[in-house]
Amino acid sequence: YIDFLQLVTKFESTERTRYQDLVKFLEHEMTSGSLKVKKDFLPNINYCPRNQGNDMPLHVTSSVITEIAPLLLLLKSNIDFKAIVIEEPEAHLHPALQRKMARFIIRLMHKNIMVMVTTHSDVIMQHVNNMLRLNGLQERASRMGEFQYDEDDLLEVGDVGVYQFSHGQRGEESIVEELLPGSNGFVVPTFNDALSDFLEEIYALQGDGD
Repeated sequence: YIDFLQLVTKFESTERTRYQDLVKFLEHEMTSGSLKVKKDFLPNINYCPRNQGNDMPLHVTSSVITEIAPLLLLLKSNIDFKAIVIEEPEAHLHPALQRKMARFIIRLMHKNIMVMVTTHSDVIMQHVNNMLRLNGLQERASRMGEFQYDEDDLLEVGDVGVYQFSHGQRGEESIVEELLPGSNGFVVPTFNDALSDFLEEIYALQGDGD
């Protein structure tokens, strides 16, 4: 928190950032607008919706904008960073935007940035598996065209490490287990078991409905 507050108070935007393509991705695909920073006693940060002339302060924007704003500020700054930790990147995001957030994280990794993520999103995890699987297909090029992916969207097994945190038998301790990939990517038992129970309930309650 202290590091981020220092970033905000000392923020200086640069147009020559090496992350301009990532900024464009976030602003075009996720925020539908851009951040404008006016240097005052403290930086004044406003959101400018695409195709509209009126700027607005962040505190009146949607939670999607406020969640993504710290990433945009970091990428637009002149700070040289080698690693980033993103806690719950799926927070306040529709599943469609969760997929795009997963694409962003992968593209950030391709900038030689170590990205550490904590997540409860099966959507993000499945996207990782899809990109691992897509990279290994013989018809990779045609599939990439079909789903509009490029090389920066793909993953290799060595790019990813997955660890599952679960409760111990007494519930007083956490057990950390490294998950190894299979032919279709990573299987996360805590996700899959919960989804399986939920699907059984859906089938039981709605399967015989009109």
